[in-house]
Amino acid sequence: MSNKLIMARQPIVDLNNTTIGYEFFYRDNEGKGNFTDPRLATSSVLVNILNQVGVVNSIGDAKAFINIIGDILLTDILYNLPKEHFVFELAADIHMGKKEIANLEQLHQRGYVFALDNTRFDENYIG
Repeated sequence: MSNKLIMARQPIVDLNNTTIGYEFFYRDNEGKGNFTDPRLATSSVLVNILNQVGVVNSIGDAKAFINIIGDILLTDILYNLPKEHFVFELAADIHMGKKEIANLEQLHQRGYVFALDNTRFDENYIG
């Protein structure tokens, strides 16, 4: 196990170029974004933000945008995070069944925020 703390942070800005948040990315011991287990990558980023660096040191007054996969919605991990500091990004290729959707709806009702990541608008979505 390495004693190095490695993750990447990319600012997210609004139309006025004001930073509204930071997207965090997993990095391995060599500083590369290679991983085989997305759940482990997300968990590593969350542990680093919450326990190693601290939320305030990581994001200040902004939001932390964290990539999640469908099976994380079946755990209680997200319920234990401070909703005022996090936005959970759902990838365009996320696989969600009825249980994942139900839990996402419950989290949303409790005030958690979700964003679509790397999606493209298509006229077929209207209707």
